[in-house]
Amino acid sequence: MFAGPVRTRILRARAADTVPELEAPTVTGVYRVSVTKSGVRAMQVVRASLMPGFDSAAAQAIEAAATMHGLLPPAGEDSMRAEVRFSTDSSVGSSRITSASFPRMPVVNAVPLRDNPSPVFPDDEKGDSTVTGEVVFRFVVDRDGQPAMETVELVRGSSLSFIRAALAVLPRQRFTPATIRGCAVSQRVEYPFTFAAPDVERKETMLRH
Repeated sequence: MFAGPVRTRILRARAADTVPELEAPTVTGVYRVSVTKSGVRAMQVVRASLMPGFDSAAAQAIEAAATMHGLLPPAGEDSMRAEVRFSTDSSVGSSRITSASFPRMPVVNAVPLRDNPSPVFPDDEKGDSTVTGEVVFRFVVDRDGQPAMETVELVRGSSLSFIRAALAVLPRQRFTPATIRGCAVSQRVEYPFTFAAPDVERKETMLRH
């Protein structure tokens, strides 16, 4: 999987759509487990890595690490929940456990289709006299050009109502997938939704005409 730029829904530089950029692949997998005195139980994939075989290997590594290091619940507790993250990206509070070098590849970035549906302006925001809103998601566009919903993360949102409206339309967004030498690859993008109240949209349309 490769990291990509922010992709706007409408405006974009045409020339940049087909110019390869040298990118190194990234890996991110997040797993939540319940740990009891008898071992690891109820492992859940919070964010899939989208690399074949990686999630199952990560699960085995977590179980082995818990056994080797004697990971046990705190004194007086029967169980505890833990979240484990594997990532090539640095994050606050993380510890490096290994290093690896990945070749940089010429990636042509994923591009949203022009006829993607727009989100509906929330009714409850109209009642609050709100005229604009914005939501930005980070997610992976898979090789078929569809959002991998299990990878969706919220970057920012004007309100919960706007976030819900954007989430409702996100599964119907389609993309021309990222490619390397003509072969489709998965790519992580940031994707904004901009909201404008119907009255504002009409005024903007009149000004353009």
